[in-house]
Amino acid sequence: MLSIVLRSQRAVQVNIEIMRAFVRPRHALASNRELAEKLMELERRVGAHDENIQAIFDAIRETRAVYLFDEFDALGTDRASRNEVGEIRRVLNSFLQFIEHDDSDSVIVAATNYPTLLDRALMRRFDAVIEYGLPDKSVVLHVLKNRLGLLKTKTVRWSTVQRAAVELSHADISRACESAVKNAILGRRTHVDTAELVHALKERRSAHA
Repeated sequence: MLSIVLRSQRAVQVNIEIMRAFVRPRHALASNRELAEKLMELERRVGAHDENIQAIFDAIRETRAVYLFDEFDALGTDRASRNEVGEIRRVLNSFLQFIEHDDSDSVIVAATNYPTLLDRALMRRFDAVIEYGLPDKSVVLHVLKNRLGLLKTKTVRWSTVQRAAVELSHADISRACESAVKNAILGRRTHVDTAELVHALKERRSAHA
């Protein structure tokens, strides 16, 4: 090597630079290989998504039924959002194409708790868009009494429980009732009280905090 022949500090430095010049292309090649592998893996994943969506719509076409896409915001998020990645945009594009050309006798339903996140193009693909607001006090009372079933509720102060249920959804109220019923059964009781229901409703509220 140059440093061995010339035996000087400058020769050593030149030798180091020469070695670096040979090493850099190797690093670049390794880096590009990793990038190529990542791109291939991404293509495989996207292709799998497309195949899965194709399989779903094949079933929709072949088997007449009601098909529910729950938590639809996970798939149908606005493509203009800065937080969206290209893979999700491509999956959504595939879904839009499939639903656009769907001529089956099946019913397709999509549900979300975050309608503002959905891509606007989705709204045009469905025949109807139905929005369910949060229940008012009368509906809250109906849900509570319905879900508590045969348990005794004579001591329950319904106005207090209704206030505790403000801004909670039908599902949250139902789950709070189920929790109260379960506790009553485990405690070998045939009744629920106000404090127990309020506590169950507060737990549901804290779950969203």
